[in-house]
Amino acid sequence: MVFIFHPVMAFLLPLSVLCMLCPAVRPLFPDLARFTGRTREAWLLRLYLVVSFVPIMVMNSGGAANLAFNLAFAFAALGLLYRRARPALASPDGRTLLVWRGRALAALIGYLALLYVAAYFGLRPEGLPAWPVQAFTLLVYGVIAAGLWAHPPREPDPAATDRFDARPSPSIWGAAAALFGLALAGALLDQPEVFYPAIALNAVFWTVAGWGMTLLALARGPRERAGRRGGGPDPGVSARRSEYD
Repeated sequence: MVFIFHPVMAFLLPLSVLCMLCPAVRPLFPDLARFTGRTREAWLLRLYLVVSFVPIMVMNSGGAANLAFNLAFAFAALGLLYRRARPALASPDGRTLLVWRGRALAALIGYLALLYVAAYFGLRPEGLPAWPVQAFTLLVYGVIAAGLWAHPPREPDPAATDRFDARPSPSIWGAAAALFGLALAGALLDQPEVFYPAIALNAVFWTVAGWGMTLLALARGPRERAGRRGGGPDPGVSARRSEYD
């Protein structure tokens, strides 16, 4: 889940939605067009996300009533945020929606420290894994951080704007409705054990695919950095991005 479910649900899908709402962000994340396009690849990708994420949502739902309440709260919060974010969404530089600076950055760091330090030892100390497992987990995060550092900053791709659907195709709304609708239906069954085989298959696939994609990204990072040093970045782009990198 660390290598596929959480990156997709917490980063890739939200960024894809932002790219659809804010054209100025699209050149920064050109590869995310595959989530929103009308190609067969994009359709199959959305279908896979629905099929694989529904069992996870059911398992973590806490019951149909709790899941429905959380979805209603999320939609209400997103509606409020969308209204407040309209000026920024229309800005020619969408990075203001993504970058934390100053007091906001300090508050974010403080919140994360409270969440991952205080809660780590105080929430369920009896549920912590063995120390070797914790040490290995920290090592993995260290390797990932080093891999991210190895990737050089990418220049914006102006052609990416043309590859995004400004108005999402019906299949995107259908995928969202299917995901939440099937999760609610599964939670109503109140038999999470029915979904355990699917969850087990997900775990096996995500483990292999997640590690494979991580190793591939780690291998490509140094090569991209070396190629960027050889060719040299666009100085204008580098200057414009310096305050955000």
